[in-house]
Amino acid sequence: MPLSNVGRIIRYWRKKRGMSQEELARVSGVSARHISFMETGRAEPGRDVLDWVAQALELHDTEKTALMEAAGYMSSHVPVDMETAAAIGAMAAVELIASQALPLPCLVHDHMGNVLLTNRTFDAIISSLVDDTWVSAPSNGHELLFTALKPHIQNWGEVARTFRQRVVSESLRGTEQDEAMDALTHNLDAAIGDATLERLALPLPLMPVVLKLEGQKLKFQAVTMTLGVPQHIHLRPFRIETFYATDPATREVLERINASGGPATQRRR
Repeated sequence: MPLSNVGRIIRYWRKKRGMSQEELARVSGVSARHISFMETGRAEPGRDVLDWVAQALELHDTEKTALMEAAGYMSSHVPVDMETAAAIGAMAAVELIASQALPLPCLVHDHMGNVLLTNRTFDAIISSLVDDTWVSAPSNGHELLFTALKPHIQNWGEVARTFRQRVVSESLRGTEQDEAMDALTHNLDAAIGDATLERLALPLPLMPVVLKLEGQKLKFQAVTMTLGVPQHIHLRPFRIETFYATDPATREVLERINASGGPATQRRR
């Protein structure tokens, strides 16, 4: 019988570690018979079993995620220790993306909307619309949108519907219930109001945003990008939100703001 994807991964790392099925069974607490069945595809292991096997095989985040994905248990909300060298390197890569987006506004947040990084244009626009503490204090981008920025968004109903659908889709992408995401969705519903909660047929890849800044309407298409790189699990927590100008007047304002100078990016956490 050919190896399953899960079985192929377990067998590869078991042999890489120089372990027999019996030894892996002893270390993981999973029976040798069950390990044999997993390797040959005759058993569909649960998440707990795979977690025990991954620990016994001393798999790192990336290898463990590949194992979980092969079994269909992948959650997009992968906990990552941001103090490791690999995570610090990933953050530097994301910082480069945000700086190269200039003069377009760009922010980087996690799946909960906690802002990790912003670029110069984004900071300048937000600082002119909300309290100055935004520039120096950590913030939640989702809550910022639905509270302080709401009065300045000219197409609020469209933004509210599209953004809420994105948040709901994000909350459903994992295999386990995320209570924090559920609470966030509830809070956003309360902030939006029932009048704008009509369900969209599909989550839209582009979110039109019309922002009023000092009497001028800035027109954007907001795009959220994720970096699901199989070889680098540390990139997965990042959501890179870039606001693309949709008319020459908006582009001109952005170039003027960017030319004012200052750090290209700022880390928030």
